[in-house]
Amino acid sequence: MITVAEALLLVLWSAIGQFLLGGILASAGPVGLTSAEVLFTGLPAIAAARWRGGLPAIGIVRPRARTVAGAALVGATAWAFLGSVVLPLQEKLIPTPQALEEALRRAAAPNLAALVAVSVVPAICEELLFRGVLAPALDRRFGRVFAVVGSALVFAMCHGALARFAPTFLLGCSYAAIALAARTTVPTMVAHALNNGAVWLFAASPPLQESFDAHLGLVAGMSAVALAAGHTLVFIRFPSTR
Repeated sequence: MITVAEALLLVLWSAIGQFLLGGILASAGPVGLTSAEVLFTGLPAIAAARWRGGLPAIGIVRPRARTVAGAALVGATAWAFLGSVVLPLQEKLIPTPQALEEALRRAAAPNLAALVAVSVVPAICEELLFRGVLAPALDRRFGRVFAVVGSALVFAMCHGALARFAPTFLLGCSYAAIALAARTTVPTMVAHALNNGAVWLFAASPPLQESFDAHLGLVAGMSAVALAAGHTLVFIRFPSTR
């Protein structure tokens, strides 16, 4: 089992590496973004797993189809709820810096390499570290609520953008709760990839942005219902039949 101290050391390694070299690597485009995620986030988690009992130690186990379906529904709709409800509220307090908006636009380059770099790779690497290593370690030591909130707080802090702190924290809470309930990080990898992929598609398509902005109330209501349904699929316990 990976201890809390070991988990925090891995997170610290990831944060320092991303701070010192992440920006330099990211300037190289999708290949640089991928390299930064793998070197500073994914590989350390895998190395710790090999030291502490193999991939199951970081949640790489076969998930139930129901938990994958629920997590997929969460990932496909969380971005819409956050974009229509949470971000407008946060923008009133902390407007998005121009530099961050430009960085997001650059990351939304309309090609497959960019999609993989901003959705698939972070979904795998970040879930391994934050939900495969950190959340279970906190859960064993301090309990479920502390593990969900604590790992989400660290997750949001490691992303470094104050203007995106609230949505990142809420996503972290959702992913941690799902991973701990399902006892596997596979469903949250799916959710994370779908969420990031949807944000990438949205950022790369001005017509989608205009339609989104024109129907914020409808988007907020539908996405809230879908999120509730997705989490219910993960957390509900059906009675066994014999």
